[in-house]
Amino acid sequence: ANVLSSPNNILGIEYLKALKRRKSKICPLTIKREYSDYNSDSFKKMNKVNYNLIFNSEIENIKNLNQKPKLLMHSCCAPCSTECLRRVVNFFQVDLFFYNPNITDINEYNKRLLELQTYIKNMYNNSINILTKEYNNQEFLDYVKGFEGEKEGGKRCKLCYELRLEKTCILAKE
Repeated sequence: ANVLSSPNNILGIEYLKALKRRKSKICPLTIKREYSDYNSDSFKKMNKVNYNLIFNSEIENIKNLNQKPKLLMHSCCAPCSTECLRRVVNFFQVDLFFYNPNITDINEYNKRLLELQTYIKNMYNNSINILTKEYNNQEFLDYVKGFEGEKEGGKRCKLCYELRLEKTCILAKE
C-alpha cells in the first residue's frame, strides 16, 4: 500500500519532515494504523489498537513529571481544536498557533480566528494563548504554484500541510 495515499499519513510525514528540517528537540509519538482506509471493512473493525489507551499511557508518563510541559498546537479552526484541547489542557501549558494562509478570503480567515478566540474565552477563560501570523494568502499560493489543478487530498494538500507545519515548527523552536 502506498503510504502517501492517506491524508493522515501525509500529515504525519510532513510533521516529521518539518521537525527534522528544524532540528527540533520535539520527540514525536507515532502510532501505526491498523486499517487501510476510511472506507474499508478493517477501519470499521479497528479494535486491534486502542489509541485511547496509548494516549492515556503517555499522559501517565507526563503526570509523573510533576509539571506541565509546554505544547504548541496548530489550529486551523475552533471546531477542529475542541476535542484535542479537551484531552490535553489539563496536562500541558498549551499555546495554539492559528495559521491558515490557504484560506482565500480574509473575511473567512477573520471569522475563523474570531470563533477560535471566542471558544477559548468561553471554555478556558483565555487561559490558552492564541498565537497568529499575519494573514498572507499569497504565501500559500506561491508555495503551491504549479499544483492548482490537483484534486482534494492530492499534492496541493500535502504542500499545505507542509507549509503550516513548517511554520508551527519554526515557532516551536523560538
